[in-house]
Amino acid sequence: MSLETGGRKLSLQIIMGRAHSGKTQYILDMAKDLYETDHPFIIVVPEQFTHLAEKRLIEKIGCIESGKAEVLSFDRLARRVDSLYPSDKHQLDTIGKALIISEILSEIKLEYYKSASKLSGFVKICNDEISELKSYMVSPESLKNIIDTTSDKSLSIKLKDIYEIYSMYEERIKNVYSDSDDKLSILTDALKKFMPYKDVTFFFDEFSSFNPREREIISALSVQAKMLYVSFCADISPEYKSLFKPTIETADLIRKVCTEAGCKTEKDVLLTNSFYENREMCILEKYLYVTPAKTDHEIPENISITVAENPYAEVETVARKIISLIQEKGVRYRDIGIVCSDISSYDHIIRSVFDMYKIPYFIDEKVRVLDHAIISFVINILDVYLRSYKSDRVVGFLKSGCIGAKKDDIYVADNFILASNASKNTWLDDDKWKRATSFFAEGDTKKIKSLERVRDGWILPLAKLHDSIKGRHSVKFITEKIYAYLLDIGFDKTVSEYIKLFKSDGNMFLAKQYERVWATLIEAFDSLVYILGDTQVNLSEYRKYLYDAFDQQKTGIIPTTLDEIIVGDIKRTKSGGAKYQFVLGAVDGSFPSVAPDNGIITDEEKKKLSSLGVELTPDRNQQAYFDRFLIYSVLTHPDKCLMISYPASDNSFSCVRPAFVISIIQKMFPALKKDGGVVGDAEIYTENTAFETLISSAVAKNDDDNIWKDIYTYYLENDEEKLSYIDRLIDCKTEVDVIEPEIMQRMYSDEFYSTVSRLQRYNSCRYSYYLEYMLSLHEKKTYGIESTDVGTLIHSIIENAFVELSKENKSMKDADNDFFVNHIRKHLDEYLSEIENNGTNISIREEYFIKNLESSLLKSLQVLKQHLVDSKFVPLGHEITFDDNSIGCIEFELAGGKKVKITGKIDRADYFENENGIYYRIIDYKSGTKSFSFTDVFYGLDVQLLVYMNALVKKQEGAHPAGALFFRIKDPVVNSKSHDSDEKHLLDSLAEFKMDGVVSSEPNVLEAFSKNSFKTTNKVSTSQMNMLCDYVDSVVKNSAENIISGHIDINPYIRSDGRSPCGYCKYKEICAVEDKPEKSFRKTENLSNVNDAFEKISSSVEFGEVQIK
Repeated sequence: MSLETGGRKLSLQIIMGRAHSGKTQYILDMAKDLYETDHPFIIVVPEQFTHLAEKRLIEKIGCIESGKAEVLSFDRLARRVDSLYPSDKHQLDTIGKALIISEILSEIKLEYYKSASKLSGFVKICNDEISELKSYMVSPESLKNIIDTTSDKSLSIKLKDIYEIYSMYEERIKNVYSDSDDKLSILTDALKKFMPYKDVTFFFDEFSSFNPREREIISALSVQAKMLYVSFCADISPEYKSLFKPTIETADLIRKVCTEAGCKTEKDVLLTNSFYENREMCILEKYLYVTPAKTDHEIPENISITVAENPYAEVETVARKIISLIQEKGVRYRDIGIVCSDISSYDHIIRSVFDMYKIPYFIDEKVRVLDHAIISFVINILDVYLRSYKSDRVVGFLKSGCIGAKKDDIYVADNFILASNASKNTWLDDDKWKRATSFFAEGDTKKIKSLERVRDGWILPLAKLHDSIKGRHSVKFITEKIYAYLLDIGFDKTVSEYIKLFKSDGNMFLAKQYERVWATLIEAFDSLVYILGDTQVNLSEYRKYLYDAFDQQKTGIIPTTLDEIIVGDIKRTKSGGAKYQFVLGAVDGSFPSVAPDNGIITDEEKKKLSSLGVELTPDRNQQAYFDRFLIYSVLTHPDKCLMISYPASDNSFSCVRPAFVISIIQKMFPALKKDGGVVGDAEIYTENTAFETLISSAVAKNDDDNIWKDIYTYYLENDEEKLSYIDRLIDCKTEVDVIEPEIMQRMYSDEFYSTVSRLQRYNSCRYSYYLEYMLSLHEKKTYGIESTDVGTLIHSIIENAFVELSKENKSMKDADNDFFVNHIRKHLDEYLSEIENNGTNISIREEYFIKNLESSLLKSLQVLKQHLVDSKFVPLGHEITFDDNSIGCIEFELAGGKKVKITGKIDRADYFENENGIYYRIIDYKSGTKSFSFTDVFYGLDVQLLVYMNALVKKQEGAHPAGALFFRIKDPVVNSKSHDSDEKHLLDSLAEFKMDGVVSSEPNVLEAFSKNSFKTTNKVSTSQMNMLCDYVDSVVKNSAENIISGHIDINPYIRSDGRSPCGYCKYKEICAVEDKPEKSFRKTENLSNVNDAFEKISSSVEFGEVQIK
């Protein structure tokens, strides 16, 4: 049609056509004619499509020329008109808007949202709701009218709260600020008042809907622009009206508003051509949502469906297909587009995989600035103070990457914080600091210097800032202090260095992102000062204002290079001219995603408001039409090839179902089969992936595949460093059963020391012994009261009770309850004081736990006293030590002339004498659930008490073993009543505190024991006791010989009930034995009674030749 309209007769023309019918090209052709005849025009597109539209226009006419040939969005058009007719009001951005709303919420009392208003994120919800109301031209007065007329009380109360916030906000900004949400309203007023576009032709392209405010702008333009063209992806044929319902209804609304404004409506342009490059895409586009669907029985070459094991495998499959397209078909990266159902679930995977495959990409997403390192650091500066220097906040501050501390110093400080649970006073009190660092460093001056550098250079300056802004101050004062602090620590320079580094690495995405976020931080500070400058706040309130300001902000950038793959969300991104499109994550519930109903006004309430003449964003029922149209738009976008994929399970390993549209496509193309993501040898198409796969082949010892031999030859000729790495892997043994004798000779001299507990650990799992005691691998030390700490405390309190009584020439038999109570409380208080003096920060829960030991210790001491009162045994000693400085080590001669010297301690040893000699019993105090087991003795898993008893007996001529027993420290629940006598309470406690172990069945020995003081199931004869003692000595000898022989195979014991040391082993991720076959475990036989045990012992060994296998 002719572009000349004659006179001032203004017209609107709707351009309609299905996907790939040439709508945009039709507009560009008209734009070219206008440009060549010097008629100005503006193409208006959604904001996210502006860079693509500019690219297309440049390709068409060769340039973009201000005032003559331009591409704008509604926002850019508003800014353009504002620059022509500027306002004297301060421009209020989303940060400023959030600050005003936050201030309002702190002042007013809400009814419906009383609790919600205190939650983080509520300011953003209010901000979004006000934006929605303004974009749909709903004023506070309109809300007030609805409140007065509606009969729905719940809705009325809710709307009243919204009205209070909205009206106060409008009153606050009136005559002072120009709200970013009002820019389209201001644009409309300026268009009507100044008529700036009388001779300009407008094209609106790529829109599927317009909100009322945008429709008002089009209406205003329709009575001044030379010509108005609006394109829609639509087909008005009856069978397609349901699919194109959103765009057809929008077209009707545009006609209506323009007609009401007095604009003539031209006949619609209906484009019916299809510009796809193959018949399969034509069929897909034309019949996707038609019932019954057209069926094409040929095998489609340009449509594929891939199901992968998980999202990572899905992305890797896509990467391999891209490499295949690039190398085999000569496709350019810019011809490929990727859309994801949920970009947040895929972005990190895409970055990892595409970087490995060296695929250039741009992820089109907006990032919340609150999640960015720069903003997190600034927020954490306040959180360190507000949370009293809690360990996680201080660690977050130090490890933020935003301070200039040395990495080694931060590493030491991190270990210090974990080990000491450092509190605020630990850092700031000089005495506590010295005690805590001395306790942690254990004389290591290098560690102390590292900690001093961290404290002096970073923690104390931070504390100085906190001291200057604590209490109540103006927002301006606090902001200036924080900004000055950031400059003092060189934070601005640190950010600049990051930006330079990213640019030098070619990572323009991160460089621009850091620039934007830094600018956002400065804007937030400026807004705080400008809007809330004199407001008096404390740090908690200031932190909330800062959080609310950043919570509104997201940052995004445009693509940085010409030849790269655009990756984006199905609702936001459109890859211009994409011939090949990958659709990731096509699963039910995500393709398209179900929008959460987390706004202020629910779908049901929107329906009620609609009946009252108030239009808002579509409810879920209306959104369903948009979603179907969205899926149609995504799947029909590529010119040539569509590749859809989905994972069988998501990132949390939960099974997922394919999207419903996949079944529709399969019905259209019955011959289309899902593939499993196998793409031949694509993994060798890039050097990175070839090298990684070659490593895997080397580790797997895969020598049969010739292609990997060819790649090996390539590295042999081109990269000696990588070749050396591969050779080491080929020669590497992932599992070693025996260490070479030469190494063991260097590790263990002819005379070496060990302990029974270490040997037991070796018998339990040789490999864990190797890792802990030979390689000295240890977990990072973290603060906490462990079971071993409790055990040491209990032993100390019980031992000291005997010692203190001895100093007063008394025995345990002479002690009374007052002594026990005072003694226990004294030592528990001393223990807690010692922890505090070491500069560590004990939790309330841990302090309660320690003080709660008083009850169990009291009952334990009462029972121990009664055991001695009722028995003939007398304490020989406590903490009897086997080492070179006390009664000597327990020595064993080994094969080859070596000697092992066993060190250790006996908690308590008692004795009694008769005409047959002296008898010893060993007692070990246990705070856990320890019990005696012949099974554990036989397999060398628990022989400590018997070894100690035998050693003690051997040191005294004429001595005999009486028993080896565990005494459990516990707080048993007994059946005594409150009115029962003390004797009854004691008898009940004695029954609960029976010792467990092995005792001699000699009558005179049994008579020496307190009645009912031990369990009677494990009584053994004198010969059996001697056999048992000799057996455990042989176990020790055998275990030591296995150690020095270098046996470290991964072969732990597993008990008959399925328990194994792997359940609590800190090294199980290294050996991965639980992933290995069952044969990797040594099964123990359950020796449930004395006869079974001694039958096994006597039949399996000749003394001195025990083999723990």
